[in-house]
Amino acid sequence: MYYFWGLQGIVPAMILVAAATLSINLWLSRDNLNYNYTELKNSKFLANSKRMMALGAILMIATILGNLVSYVLNIYITKNGGLDDVGFFSRGQ
Repeated sequence: MYYFWGLQGIVPAMILVAAATLSINLWLSRDNLNYNYTELKNSKFLANSKRMMALGAILMIATILGNLVSYVLNIYITKNGGLDDVGFFSRGQ
């Protein structure tokens, strides 16, 4: 699409690739999509999901701290260097 439409074909090409990927994934996993729904009481749900929620919270905290450190480091490099230095540092990461 990009070959024929130039810059106007980028977004349709991305949508087409996403749709093709979804179609292929659904086609190849059609035998593995068997859902058995069972009723789950709230107390049992909370007991079973406590560890998963704790892991999710820890992962969120780790991600936020990593982004915060990267942001503070970019500010420091900007103040002591310039935007070119931030670009070089970001590219080198």
